[in-house]
Amino acid sequence: HGDHYYKYANDFMYAGGPGYYLWLAHEDAVALTLELSGEIKGKDEGKSGAIQGDTGVKELFMGPGAVVTLGKTLSFDCSVVWPVALENTGVQATPSYRVKAGLTYRF
Repeated sequence: HGDHYYKYANDFMYAGGPGYYLWLAHEDAVALTLELSGEIKGKDEGKSGAIQGDTGVKELFMGPGAVVTLGKTLSFDCSVVWPVALENTGVQATPSYRVKAGLTYRF
């Protein structure tokens, strides 16, 4: 529940997909991936249980990615995905693509 009697709907986000190692050594690796990600969200409720008509969304994104691991401590991953299925319940801003990048250092 939010302020002013606002109730947020359930939101389910997911990501995953297959990958293929281009190079695999004892502590190093380079892999290409196909990322599938998305979100399923219901409609929020306003004051007195009134359904908010433009808050629900179902979306599926797909695109290529890469993962590079160097030694036991350093890893980098990135991906770019585009919508392949998009359904919203009103007038909403929706992304035309998503870019994800991450750097991991273990110590």
